[in-house]
Order: sequence, then structure tokens, then C-alpha cells
Amino acid sequence: MSGWLVYDTVKTVRIEDRKLSALYYALVLGALAYTASTIVYHKGYLEYEPHIVGGLSLHLTRQHHGSEAGHPPDLIDTRLLPYCRQSSDSAHDAKPCLIWDDDDILVQRGTHAALITTRVQRYLEKRVCGPTEVSCGAIWEEVSHDDYFIADTENFELGVYHSMQAPHFFEESGHSHAFAEGNLHMKGVLMKGQGDAKAVLKKFPEGECDHFKLTELLAAADVTLNDLSDAPGQERKPLRASGLILHADLAYNNIRCDGKLKCAFGQGDISYRYRIYRVPESNSEMVEVKKLNDTHRVRSVKQGIQVNFAQTGKIGRFSAQVLIVNLCSGLGMMAIATVVVDAIAIYVLPKKTTYFSHKYKVVDKIRLSDKAAKAAKATKAAMTASGGDDAASSPSPSTSSPSASESSGKEKTSTGETTKRKSKKKPSDHAAVESQPAGEEQEGEEGEGKGQLRQRKAKPAHHGE
Repeated sequence: MSGWLVYDTVKTVRIEDRKLSALYYALVLGALAYTASTIVYHKGYLEYEPHIVGGLSLHLTRQHHGSEAGHPPDLIDTRLLPYCRQSSDSAHDAKPCLIWDDDDILVQRGTHAALITTRVQRYLEKRVCGPTEVSCGAIWEEVSHDDYFIADTENFELGVYHSMQAPHFFEESGHSHAFAEGNLHMKGVLMKGQGDAKAVLKKFPEGECDHFKLTELLAAADVTLNDLSDAPGQERKPLRASGLILHADLAYNNIRCDGKLKCAFGQGDISYRYRIYRVPESNSEMVEVKKLNDTHRVRSVKQGIQVNFAQTGKIGRFSAQVLIVNLCSGLGMMAIATVVVDAIAIYVLPKKTTYFSHKYKVVDKIRLSDKAAKAAKATKAAMTASGGDDAASSPSPSTSSPSASESSGKEKTSTGETTKRKSKKKPSDHAAVESQPAGEEQEGEEGEGKGQLRQRKAKPAHHGE
């Protein structure tokens, strides 16, 4: 069990190289800066609603001119408009102007788009081929054609009522109004430009429907109706005559901070902003047909400002999972920095061989097996030598002849008996006690045998004398 309850750690090699350490710490600081920017500046601890839904309604109203130029309120004078032929100071491309009300000018095109008419062409047509004819060429024949501009369109005011919902957050929060609201309970702005050049053109307070003049709408897109069109086939025509398409990005946000801490965690009030973009190389027109009788009809071709609204935004809330993912991403970048610096150290630098040898320990399998065999052989030899020493020091149980040869024989016999004793089971303590006198007798006999051997060696020396 102890073999499983262990902790293995990594060996660290310290390389004293200023350039290498500078590179490593630069990469680590870069990873830390990126992680801090992601988490703090880009709010990498929030999760966002993947899809915002909403609805809106549009209406157009006429504005009051007041007493400007001595005219009474609500007066539209075509003689003061340079694009109207009725004006004494009309432009070369001026056309007769018609005075329309808001119901004539505004044409709804779906739930999120509308056409605000600036020009209308009317064609009176006569039917030249009956519906029961066997074959027909042209069915309708043009009788007359009239071309008009709509007077004072720029000063009409577009009203927008809109509402939104973050469906996933709304359901998970138990239908909280923090994730669903209408513009009567929100604050908004009309923006122009991006980045440092952005500016607020108009603010929309709570409790009111959003209203802005068409001149403000065009200014937000940085365009006027007198600009020339770039649409194919409409070159050198003013946008008032060719029409144009504007994209209105209506974005909601609950994380835009205004000094309150709660908005940094997606708990602030929902606000919104409009950004208006002109779609390049585009024109807008629609056709309406009014049947007068079975043989005559009026076909009206309307051009103007088509506004397409898109409801988007960033509705967020705090998520520990997103925060952990971003933290782990930062740690992963620091690990990559280590891998890069290690690769440079052991494969690129002049001392790469030295660094490699210190970082990695190479083990030869053949040498390792030879060393293991030698170690086993030495251990076996040591055990054999230890066994011989034990046999030489063991006492002999025999007490016979005192002669030197007999003594030698007794020693061999004693060694053999000692070896046999080792191969057998260990004797009891009582047997060990009884063997002690026999050992003492053996030591006495060995002493007598050694004395007789010294006497025999001394006799030849005595005869010589």
C-alpha cells in the first residue's frame, strides 16, 4: 500500500544565463499581462447570452417648423427647398415636389425594416392584352409618367418602440426583469463613429419612446441625401433619387460600467445604443400597383431611405467556470514559455550540449545489466567468505588422539559437523547449553595436541648439539 501513497516531483536544473532568463521572464510577463487583460479588461469571468431576441414597432411623425423664416407652424413650403422645382433657386436636377403625410411616406417592410420615401415615380398604364387572349406580347402600355420628390422628408421624425429578452438567462433566473426589458424602462443613446472618434448624437431617457429626425439618422451614418449614389446603374444621381439602405445596430448591454461595481458582474441595469451604417453600393425601391379599372392602373415606384434594424448586444452574468478556463489558459501559456526556453537552451545556444547533459540523464541498459551482474557476484562471494569464517571458528565435538595429524582430522570433522548443523534446524536453547562442556574438552585436547607437536619438532635440534 505504501508504494501507491507517494508523490513524484520534477527535478529542476538552474541555468545561470542572463539572456535565457530574460527571455523566459519576458514570455511569462507577457502571458500574465494577457491573462490579466482577458480577465479584468475583457471581463473574462462572465458568460454571455448567445442569442438576444426582441421586437420593435416604427412610426413616422411630422415635425413643427415653428416660426422659422416667418412661416406658421407645421408649414411645408416647397419654394424654400432647393431640390424642388417650385423653388426659385432650384438645382439642375430638381423635380416637382409632393407634400405627403407620414402614412404616405412610411412603408413597413417586415417587423424590423421600413422605407421612408424620398422619391416617387407614377406610371399610368393601359392594358393592351386581355387576360383571355391566346397570346400576348406586352400586357400593359405606358400612358403617362410623372416623377416627384417628397418635400421636407428630412424633417420627419422616426419613432421606435422596442423590447428585448435574453431567453436562456431569463428562464434560468425565474423570469427576472434583469434579463428582459422594454425601452420605456431603459436609457439609450444614438452614437456616431467608432473608437476615439465616437460621439453621442442624442440621448434617450427612460419613460419615453425613442424619436429622432431623419437628419440625425443620416448624420449618424455620415451621409446626406444630396450625396451621389455609388449603386450600379445609379451613378451621378443623388441619394434622394436613387435611395439607400441604412443598417441600424440596436445593441443592449448590462455590463457597461458607470462607476458601480455591480455592473462589472452583469448585475447592472440594461442600457442600449444605436449605431447607424450605410450599406455601400446599395439603393432601395419598392413597387406599388393600384388598379383603377379593368383597363387602367397606376404603378408607383418608390425610392427612399430603407432602415433595417438588428437587435443585438452583450448580456452577461458571472460564471466561475469561465473564470477557471481563462486562468488555466494563462497557466498554459506560461507552460509554453517554459517549453520554448528549454528548447532554445538545449538545441540552439552554444552550450547546448552541457545544458542537455544536465537536464537529461542518459542510462545505458547494457552497462546497467553488467553492473547489476557484478554486484550480484560480489554479494555471493561475500556470503561464501562469511560462511567459511563461521566454519573455521566452530568447535569440534570429538575428544580422541592428541597427535597433530589427528588434531587436523578432528578440525576437518568439526568443520563438516558445523556445516551439517547449519543445514539443519537451529537447536534448542537446552541443547546449546549441553554442548558447551564438549567444546571446553575439545579446546583442552587441541592444546595437548599442539604441545606434543612442539616437543617432536624440538628433538632433532637436541641431537645436533
